[in-house]
Amino acid sequence: MTTWSSTCRRLALAGFVGTLLAATAVRADIDVYLYTTGDLAAVSVAAGATLPLYTYLSTTPASGVGGLFYTVQCPDTTWSLAARDYVSYGWYEGDPSFDQSTPVPATTTFALAVTDDLFATTPGTADFSFSTSRNPAGTTITAGVIETFALVVPSTPGVYDLSFGVLDAFNGIGTVLGGETGHGFRVTVEAPVPEPSGLLLLALAGAGALGWRRPRRD
Repeated sequence: MTTWSSTCRRLALAGFVGTLLAATAVRADIDVYLYTTGDLAAVSVAAGATLPLYTYLSTTPASGVGGLFYTVQCPDTTWSLAARDYVSYGWYEGDPSFDQSTPVPATTTFALAVTDDLFATTPGTADFSFSTSRNPAGTTITAGVIETFALVVPSTPGVYDLSFGVLDAFNGIGTVLGGETGHGFRVTVEAPVPEPSGLLLLALAGAGALGWRRPRRD
């Protein structure tokens, strides 16, 4: 009798633990992309320019995402965050317990520095974060734009990679969703092209140099 009771208790406990684990971790394939218009992988931009980017979410199977946290890793601190907007896409702004990303309104003209070691999650990399939930609370999204933001790229030409450092997704009641993948994005920063007036001055200077000759000595 005692053995049977102990067995029942163990089975009940195992069932409870299994239910608890199932309630705290739901498997879903969650993909988050950085992209510009028409390109999910790469872009070329002039040195020192402001680059608008989008963050896009898709889930398979269709497990609704009600909360999200991620960090975007920039190669170094020569990048800066000029503006961002996620309220327009149905995310909550205002509660410090959710909004740890210090967003800059789109009307702001100054840039926010991209810092190293944000939240001590990825030491040695420069990043900024997104951390908030759907508005109204409990609603979810299965696919669509999460936010738009604008980065000021470095003035030094080169090939740079942006990536996600941390990515955590939750459903509408706060249950963790597993299987998150953040897809990287490559930015080629090109040397600025001289303006037409500058090219004209260079051409005139070259022509003048060719036309000038030292006087001959008799």
